[in-house]
Amino acid sequence: MSRFDLEFHFFQEQSGLQGYIYFSEDLFAAETISCLAFVLESLLDQCLAEPETKIASTRLMTDKAYAQLNQMELLQVEYKTCSRESSIVDVFREQVAAWPAKVAVKDTSGEMTYAQVDAQSDRIAQTLAARVLTPETAIGVFATRRCETIVAFLGILKAGLAYMPFDTQAPARRIESILSSFSGQKLLLVGMDVEAPFLRLTDVEFVRIADMLNEATDNSLTRRALEGNSTLRPFATSLAYIIFTSGSTGQPKGVMVEHRGIVRMAQHDRMADFRSTKATAHMANLAFDGSSIRVAIFTPALLKHSLAASPRTIGTLDVLLVGGDRADPGDMFAAQSLVKSKVANAYGPTENSAISTLYILTEDERCVNGVPIGRAISSSGAYVMDAEQQLVPLGTIGELVVTGDGVARGYTDPKRNIDRFVTVTVGNTTMRAYRTGDYVRQRPTDGQLEFFGRIDGQVKIRGHRIELGEIENVLCSHRCVRDAAVVLAQKDHSTQGLFGYVTLNQEARMTDDQVEDKSQLQHVNA
Repeated sequence: MSRFDLEFHFFQEQSGLQGYIYFSEDLFAAETISCLAFVLESLLDQCLAEPETKIASTRLMTDKAYAQLNQMELLQVEYKTCSRESSIVDVFREQVAAWPAKVAVKDTSGEMTYAQVDAQSDRIAQTLAARVLTPETAIGVFATRRCETIVAFLGILKAGLAYMPFDTQAPARRIESILSSFSGQKLLLVGMDVEAPFLRLTDVEFVRIADMLNEATDNSLTRRALEGNSTLRPFATSLAYIIFTSGSTGQPKGVMVEHRGIVRMAQHDRMADFRSTKATAHMANLAFDGSSIRVAIFTPALLKHSLAASPRTIGTLDVLLVGGDRADPGDMFAAQSLVKSKVANAYGPTENSAISTLYILTEDERCVNGVPIGRAISSSGAYVMDAEQQLVPLGTIGELVVTGDGVARGYTDPKRNIDRFVTVTVGNTTMRAYRTGDYVRQRPTDGQLEFFGRIDGQVKIRGHRIELGEIENVLCSHRCVRDAAVVLAQKDHSTQGLFGYVTLNQEARMTDDQVEDKSQLQHVNA
């Protein structure tokens, strides 16, 4: 019986050292200890064979370890050739042809069929095409979750352009900071139920989505005009959208995502069954209509609130996807007892088109290290690597590095791409990759990825990705502040919050009102 959670015992013998590992079976699986022993033995062999080698130069990965990963199918990327050449527009038009009269999108005030969305988005595309914009020009969209927003997105894509969504609750200075990073005249489409933001920029044109629809001419000519103009047709590798996330320098980071990244996510074999008969609520709120929704996508925070406020509504779902933050095991199992079919944990950074890996919760899952984040989805790779972007053995903690069709084109500021978008080699294949900055390991028993935290100061609150350094930089920009630190801490038993601490310059004084003044914060409300 082990006196400690983990013990190593070595004995000197004539032929060398004899070793034993004793461990707590409540904490460790036998497969984990086998992996640990394997790595230790490999390191000792290297040290004995080359005693002059620096410890930092020793290799964790061996041919045997590589073969083990390969045998568990953790190195292969399953590409879906049928969708690799398709754009979002191509896939959408396939659905229009198959289900023209089916409801495509629904909000609190109405609904639209596939044929209606197709026709209306054609009108948006026609109006944009008349402006003769450069392909892949970013068009801002300042709107809430409404049918017209989806119409605007699709119309922008059909015109060979890229959409750039803005949070309608974002501070004006943040929007200005983003728009000013682009040269030339900017176009911002505004939804019907929001006021255009008051910006100090003079090169921004605001147009209501409804007005843009009215600008279009006879719709019967629109489709022929669009299809006849090959320069407008987007391809799989065309830019689809730009979304800005928190940046550690105090300035938001623009991530450029291509069409194929979204297509590969939507057509993944193990993703939720998004058939024409299934209505999906995307990041639904507490008031979503459970009588008509069969598939829902929740953040962990929303799931926790929904379980407390409306568990019966969750019971009407066939499939529940949870993503955007670290899932709570108790909440996941509670949801599993209510949902009719599947509960899945989805993981992925914006830089890999939102979803990289997926884990479908099973009844025998113990969640010893939290809810697993699963394996890579179709047309994507997910590898555990060391600081030199070399593979590590099974069960070893390293950085998650993702590859495949979901990897974004990069940041709008090329300087930010350094050390994040890299080239890696797996076996004989060299590929472009994104370093997520997340510590993970492949579980020895089944290869499922487990999350162990961040390498840097990035955190998530209610699904919002936040760089603590961004907030610290904004705090330090105040004339009275010499230094600042921001931490994520528990506010109560169910919620977390950000807490900021400042060191004032000598002789400086700040009143409570100055401390609480949020006007200078560019960060999106979390």
